[in-house]
Amino acid sequence: MDAFCVYHYWFDTGPDAGSDGGSDGGGRRLLEKPLDTLLTRSDIPFRYYLAWANEAWRRNWDGLSGEILVDQTYGPGFEARLVASTLPHFADPRYARPDGRRPRFVVYRPTDIPDPAGSVARLRAAWAAAGHPEVELGAVLFHVEGESRVE
Repeated sequence: MDAFCVYHYWFDTGPDAGSDGGSDGGGRRLLEKPLDTLLTRSDIPFRYYLAWANEAWRRNWDGLSGEILVDQTYGPGFEARLVASTLPHFADPRYARPDGRRPRFVVYRPTDIPDPAGSVARLRAAWAAAGHPEVELGAVLFHVEGESRVE
């Protein structure tokens, strides 16, 4: 095993929310303490990469039913805000770059994003503008038949 996949619980709060200067990108993060600790403790030998858990939090853990506790929205420009939340991690030398140069980032439920292809293009553009011209972008696919691909 080369690295651990760590869930990044980031929820879009919209373009007017601003940022507190932390690694939230202007969004709302949950269960952020382990990742925040990791960023401040470079002595911890832990190779990792992020998987954005982009589904609403529900009272039931199946992710499909139950009362919504925290909704996941995709407001205009959410891609730039999400990218901002990843940058402190991409700067960490422990962050996984399987090919030695491209940071890996995974989206948990890509089909939940309205216009996934457009969002991928905007994510890539925002990462490029922030100094990461190439990101190894992956997706978790489950309960699907055949192959799904977003270019």
